[in-house]
Amino acid sequence: MPASQSPHDQPGLPILIVRFGSVDEVLRPGEGPVFIGRELPAQLRIDDPRISRTHVRIEAVGAQWVAVDEASTNGVFLDGKRVSTVSVTDGMTLHLGHAQGIAVRFSFIDPDAGTMMATHAMPSRADEETTAVRTDALGGPPDIARAGAAVAERREELGYSPRRLSDDGVIGHVELEDFERGRSWPPENIREKLEDALRWPPGTITRVAYGGEIPEDEDTELLSDSVQLEVMLDYAEIALDGLAARIAGLPPVSDPDFGAQAAAQLAQLRRLVATTAHAARSAPALEIMLALSDVRRTHRDLMLLAATAPGATLGQRLYAARHRAQLSAAEIAAAIGVDADAVTAAEAERVVPAEVSAALEDVVYRLTSR
Repeated sequence: MPASQSPHDQPGLPILIVRFGSVDEVLRPGEGPVFIGRELPAQLRIDDPRISRTHVRIEAVGAQWVAVDEASTNGVFLDGKRVSTVSVTDGMTLHLGHAQGIAVRFSFIDPDAGTMMATHAMPSRADEETTAVRTDALGGPPDIARAGAAVAERREELGYSPRRLSDDGVIGHVELEDFERGRSWPPENIREKLEDALRWPPGTITRVAYGGEIPEDEDTELLSDSVQLEVMLDYAEIALDGLAARIAGLPPVSDPDFGAQAAAQLAQLRRLVATTAHAARSAPALEIMLALSDVRRTHRDLMLLAATAPGATLGQRLYAARHRAQLSAAEIAAAIGVDADAVTAAEAERVVPAEVSAALEDVVYRLTSR
């Protein structure tokens, strides 16, 4: 195995379908942790007093999906027994809040399968009738593509993800995607919910579909930045708290299991760094900068610790060596004549060409033997 490759590079995980009540949520590897809870910043929300604000976290760790109890008050249960962390298996059911509480079911599908297959959602005859493109008194079929594009633009202005609208019971993820891409026309009750969520007057979507003017809201950007900042701060704090707890529980660096467990936490930290940094660029504010600083510091500390383990990867050793030498990734890259992205890739445990790996190994040797 190349020295620059993570010991936990694995084939793609299956797409995970999370089902509770009438909600079907599609989770894909690489999207970062998803929280189930009673209120924001949980992305999947259950309005039940037994459910904590953020009750359980679902994430991809190494070669598996895991569900982790976020120190909830009333617990997470599998087969009647309370659990703190459990590997998700196809067909598994967890209960939240009580051994017979809210049922959350999991199923897997192949990453290349379509979302309709994932959710097993085949439209009924009634659905087909209500979503079919029909002519009506306005004089012809609606311009679904125009209306869908307007909805997508407005949703993005407000900072609303498809998942948020699905969580809030406005419109299903698949139904929204089909509408925004001009493939289907939602029934009237769904259009009304969308208009309310997007803060548009009733009937706006239909008017836009028949050539009417698209409303503008001068206050959208300011409100969106404020809402997104608050949610992102909550998300970063909760995600970092969970990671810090798992890092504190890592075995000693001399333990054979340390490397694999540390690699999983570092992968999560890199995703959290990227997400928080993006938020900081989109809505710069001191609070989000401080959150980004905390996340980066946690990542740095674990990288430096991992570099001391007997099985440390090239990326970990390189990171530690250049930090001790007070050199940036760009400066190391310039010194050996490679692109700075190659240094970043090696430290992120991505495969780099053999000649680059050899050059970086030499850098590590020379920096550590001074």
